Amino acid sequence: MTIIDASAWPVVRWTMPAVIPGEEADELLGAFDALLTRGERFVLIFDGVERPEQSSRFNRLYKGPHRAGFATGGRSSR
Repeated sequence: MTIIDASAWPVVRWTMPAVIPGEEADELLGAFDALLTRGERFVLIFDGVERPEQSSRFNRLYKGPHRAGFATGGRSSR
């Protein structure tokens, strides 16, 4: 299953599974970070659970400080 599908760029679909095993967390967030570092605008369609359960490593990494400005495109929302 492809969790992040950017094949229709700039439309990206993220299908969040109910559980993300710890050994897959780094790879998944690496793919997401690669989208952000492109520095291009894109649309993210998010589908699935809001927060995967029993996925403590993923949840900890996802809240990392380098993703803090994602929702606002790195800009202040003022």
